[in-house]
This record gives sequence, C-alpha cells and structure tokens, in this order.
Amino acid sequence: MFAVVKIKENEKRIIPRIKYFFKKPLPVLERVNVSTGEPYYCLEIYKEQCGESLEHIRELLGSAADNIIFRDGFIPPESCAVRAYNPVKFRQLLLMNSTLRLLDSRAMQKENLRLCLIDGEGEYSSYTEQLVKSASSVSVCTNNASLYKSVCDYVYKKWGASVIMSDKLPELHSFDVIISPAFTHNKLYGNCTIIGNADLKSYEIFKGSKLSVPDRLKQIIPNGVSSLDFAAALYEHCHLKELGECRFADFMCVKIIR
Repeated sequence: MFAVVKIKENEKRIIPRIKYFFKKPLPVLERVNVSTGEPYYCLEIYKEQCGESLEHIRELLGSAADNIIFRDGFIPPESCAVRAYNPVKFRQLLLMNSTLRLLDSRAMQKENLRLCLIDGEGEYSSYTEQLVKSASSVSVCTNNASLYKSVCDYVYKKWGASVIMSDKLPELHSFDVIISPAFTHNKLYGNCTIIGNADLKSYEIFKGSKLSVPDRLKQIIPNGVSSLDFAAALYEHCHLKELGECRFADFMCVKIIR
C-alpha cells in the first residue's frame, strides 16, 4: 500500500490566517480505489500538523506511511517517522524493457551477437527466452543460478540454445551487449545497458530516467507527482501488472567508453 501526500504551507494571507487560527482545518485523507487493483491513499495536511518528525502522518496512514510519494518536490527530513517511496525495482524493469526494444530497433545481427545479463539475485529469468531470440550467445551472471534452471531447460528444448551461467562479472571485451538492471556499487555496471561498437572500438552506455507514460495513466496522475514514481507504485503496490510493459521515454547513450 502507498500514499500520495501534499504538505501545505501555512497561510500567509491575513484573512485565511485568522480563520486558520480560530478553526484549524482537519487533514484531508481520501482512499482512492483502483479498478483492477488495490487502493491507495491521498493525504493533504498543513506542515505544522505533521509533527516534528512527521509522526502524525504515520498515525493517519499506518503502513502506507512506509511508501509515500510526496507532491510538489517535498523532501522529508533524513530522520523521520515516514519513508519516501523509492521505485528501484520498477526502474530496473524499465531498463530491461527499454533494452529489448533497443535491440529490436537497431536490427543487430543476431548471428554474431554475444549478450550477457547481470542478474545477481536471479530476478529476471523470465526474460531468458526473449534474450535468446535476440542473440546467438547468451550468458547470465548470477549468484542464484538455480532460479534459471527450469527456464534454461525450456529454451534448450524449444530453441536448442544453451545459456551460459557464471558468478563472475563479465569483461567488456567479451560481449557485444551487457545488460545490468540493478543499482550496484560498481560504477560501470549500475542500472545501464552497454553496447559495444567493434568498428569504433568503443562502448556506449545507455540509461533512462523518464517514463513513457501510457494514456490511461495520464488521466489519473495527481498534480505535482512524478509519473514514474506513481506508475511504479501502482505496479508494485496496486498490482496493475500491465504497467510492467512500460519503458523509458529517454533511453539513450549517456556516455562512450573508448
């Protein structure tokens, strides 16, 4: 469950300030039902009603206070009773989807394409068949090879393709495409896709930051809210699984390594 929260500044105009002094408006809490998923909450509250560490927001929202999307760019204090929502998994999903689209659009020669997926936790085994269709050689770097066993058996029986498993990070020169969705401490392999250019002897690093917003979502995004954060919360907490097909709107080369 998640919540969208607007923290309102105290009134500066004289008449509203007088009204507020004599009769403080209550916070407005609304449950928003989602047609094919779980509900979320919207809260509007004045800053002085929040409590020093935003503890009153937690009292109002309960468990939803652990996943808050703040409106209008509000940044909560470092140490407080609530947590801002961080759509890490959804960003990783966007990278996977955007990469597959990029490989199709570039019409890269599958016969000679060496591809590696870095998937330490074994979260992306469901993409194995799509990757096998896109490259002649597919390797997976993971610490959970057992999670790939059934899908590897399946693609071998269907496509005759063997997926190479390893627990060591790949070297750039060994692959034409390296997909690394996770946010890691490794500066090179952090939420990016790397594509080699043999002719120029260089490597292009692709990243994205903005969501390609589906029409359905445009109509329901609250004002002052990041469309990416909102889509991620609907996908992860309200179970709108169709949003799992979204991609980055600005997936592009951000750096070239020579």
